[in-house]
Amino acid sequence: ERPVELAPTNKTYWTELSLAYEQIDDYEKSLATMRLAHAAELLTEDADYRRLSVLLVHEGIPLAAAEVLEQGLAARIVQPDEAAYTKVGTAWYMAGETDKAVPALENAARAADTGDAYVRLANLHITRQEWAAAIAALHAGMGRGSLTDEAHANLLMGVALYAQGKFDEAREWLTTAAESERHRAVANDYLTAIEARVAQQRAQ
Repeated sequence: ERPVELAPTNKTYWTELSLAYEQIDDYEKSLATMRLAHAAELLTEDADYRRLSVLLVHEGIPLAAAEVLEQGLAARIVQPDEAAYTKVGTAWYMAGETDKAVPALENAARAADTGDAYVRLANLHITRQEWAAAIAALHAGMGRGSLTDEAHANLLMGVALYAQGKFDEAREWLTTAAESERHRAVANDYLTAIEARVAQQRAQ
C-alpha cells in the first residue's frame, strides 16, 4: 500500500497491490484497487482489462464486467479474439442482458477456430426460444468442426427441432445424442415426449 501512496500514478504498484489482496483472498479490496486504477486511467493493457472483468464477475457485478471489456475493445486495448467476446457475452448473459449477449457471442463464433463458440451461441438462442437461429448456429458450428462435445450439439439440435414440431428430424438427432452417456437421459426424455406427441396427433 505504501508504494501506491508514494507514487499514485505508477500502474505497476496498483496492479501488484491488487494481486497481493487477491493472494490473501480479499477479492473485495483487490477489485476496488483495480477499479480505482481504471478510474485514474492507468489501465493501458489487454491483460489489465481482462483481469478487471474477471474480478467484477467474481464479485457479482457482471454488467460492469461486460461494459469494461466493451470499453477496452472499442479503444482497441483489448484484442478482439474469441476469448474476449465470449467473456463479454457471458457477462451480459449473467447480468440478464441476453439481447446484448447475442452480438458478443456472434463475434466470438466468427473469431473462433472451432465450432464450440457456435454451440454456445446456439445455447443462448435456445434460452431465448429462438429456435431457427439456434439451428442455424448449430449447423455453422458443425460445419466449422472440432467440437469438444459433439453429442451436446446433437442434443441441442434435437431440442430446437422438437420445439418447432419437426419430430422426425428431431428424433434422428436425439437418437444420436442418446449414444452419449453424458446426454442420454435428457435425449431419451425428449424421445419419449416425441412419441407421446406423435401418438396424440394420430389419435386426433
